[in-house]
Amino acid sequence: MATFEAQVEGLTGINIDSSTNPTQTQLTQFLRDGVIDVINRITRINPEELVKFANTTHDDSSGITITGKLLSVTREHDSTDILRECTPILTSDRYNATDPTSLKYRSKYNPGYYILDKKVHTVPAQSGDNNDLVVTQVHYDETITFESDDMQHYPREYIYLVPLYAACKTIVSNMGNKAMNIPSLALPPTPSAPTLSSNSVSITGTAPTYTAPTVAPDFGDANTWINTEEDPEMSGARVQVISTQLQDFQSKMQNELNQFNKENVQYQAILQKDIQDAQLSSNDDAQKLQKYQAELQSYQGEVAKEVQRTQAELGNLNADYQWLQGRYIILKQEYDGAFALMNPGAMQPQQQGER
Repeated sequence: MATFEAQVEGLTGINIDSSTNPTQTQLTQFLRDGVIDVINRITRINPEELVKFANTTHDDSSGITITGKLLSVTREHDSTDILRECTPILTSDRYNATDPTSLKYRSKYNPGYYILDKKVHTVPAQSGDNNDLVVTQVHYDETITFESDDMQHYPREYIYLVPLYAACKTIVSNMGNKAMNIPSLALPPTPSAPTLSSNSVSITGTAPTYTAPTVAPDFGDANTWINTEEDPEMSGARVQVISTQLQDFQSKMQNELNQFNKENVQYQAILQKDIQDAQLSSNDDAQKLQKYQAELQSYQGEVAKEVQRTQAELGNLNADYQWLQGRYIILKQEYDGAFALMNPGAMQPQQQGER
């Protein structure tokens, strides 16, 4: 069987390692969270399924740590073949339960149990010599990692739901990371007009500067609907709003570039006229002006190149985000649908009302 990491990667199309988002450590936590969520949802629908996730442990001295819902607490009665059912007692009564003169006394024929420091203990106290505490409880496997391909005390028919749960969380984590990495424009510095030694040249225009537009897509709101509210329709609507904002940002960048190019052409024309009208008495001034013109043209090209790069990155981000959103909805519906199939009676009232 493929590892859980390989299964999640196959479901999401996201490569996962120690430096990605999510990391392998985070994926391990998603898987362990999935174990808990799957067990809780299944047993809420059908409590009889609890026994499929049960684990029985023995203890002869220190008590048994509670890891899940207690299904049975028993105590051996001088034999591993004889188990007496233990009934719960108040923790505050644990001493009275050992006193033969107390009305709350418990013997090995009617043992009790209490919980202290998240552990189960019996009265009479568990001990060796075939008088062990025996506890059966729901087992949440916290030993699984991204490298695992199986789980302890977990029915095989439900194992596939755990990587499916982790896949949904992986997509949300990856989408959140993309939200934090919106590309920004890295504009070159605007060339400065030269200082001329001759007073016969007067530059009358003002060199244009590219002004980048701003955008603030609300990725946090979308992630809330995806991860917290788990509402595919609302999250889809939010992602659509974000996509529109990104497209608007791309459009504004292009408009700003068009305006910048227009102003630059006008400025170049004015500058050329100023030069032609001038009586240059110095070759150095002529060289400075020619160099300045070249810098302006280079600046215009660099700005256009940077805008195109940013637009391309925004387009890729938007496409990736929408693809992940669509994949999340498919996987989440498959995950939720599995539990809906386990509880067909939940649809009965609606079906009856439709008749």
